[in-house]
Amino acid sequence: MNLPFEYTLPHRHWAVRYARQPGALVGLGIGLAILLIAIFANVIAPANPKVTVADPLLPPSSAYWFGTDDLGRDTFSNVTHGARVALMVGFVTAFTSALIGTFVGLVSGFLGGFWDDALMRVTETFQMLPRFFLALLLVSLFGSNIVWVALMLGMTFWTGTARLLRSQVLSLRSREFVLAARSVGVHEATIMFHHVLPNAFASVVVSAARQIAGAILTEAGLSSLGLGDPTLVSWGQLLNNAQRFIRTAWWLFTFPGAALALTVLSTTLIADGLVAELRPHTHDNG
Repeated sequence: MNLPFEYTLPHRHWAVRYARQPGALVGLGIGLAILLIAIFANVIAPANPKVTVADPLLPPSSAYWFGTDDLGRDTFSNVTHGARVALMVGFVTAFTSALIGTFVGLVSGFLGGFWDDALMRVTETFQMLPRFFLALLLVSLFGSNIVWVALMLGMTFWTGTARLLRSQVLSLRSREFVLAARSVGVHEATIMFHHVLPNAFASVVVSAARQIAGAILTEAGLSSLGLGDPTLVSWGQLLNNAQRFIRTAWWLFTFPGAALALTVLSTTLIADGLVAELRPHTHDNG
């Protein structure tokens, strides 16, 4: 049902406005490049990252652009394939935390009363827990399968999304389009999911974009401590292996570290662009 006071985010010329932000464009460009590298890793670096291809600890050269590690494995292949793990962890974590945070924030903000108090107490409890050490404990107890790690991170990252969405819903639930919907007999669930949520969803998008960087860094931290998935190649594992050769093989930590830094920079710039473009519009009308 289209109501006279219903507020919707403006979509026309969205790309044009986003393109006017240099930082966001740089972040988007880096992010797309990393995404393409992850998708076409087998084409870009066909060498098996876990197979010895040359002598150990060879410096970067025309034959091996990023050199080789202590077992003679191609560092370029390892860094390239590590992009897949980083992006998978980031996206799965952001998606999981968005689902949980959206449900908690929407129900809490829209229903209020007992549900608001109960859900916010649960949220505050999770916020008080040190996220990295909680992740460390859960991985130690239940294993380091990369899918489980990503889901587990999502189950600890959702609190920011929940609180942000709740604040948006609290503002929207008394707007004219909600009152108009109630006046014509629209069911409360329909108002919540079809009228309030779409207008508050920009905050979820912004929060999820920021959480990608946090999830990638957390997974890299776990892997650098030797708690990553041993069946996959990740940048954290490469950094963990490079610790022993920090004085003799600079390329072992420089390239995976640079890849990690560029990925985090990219997601941060994209998130900042979304903040500038989406968040203000949630307050412009209504």
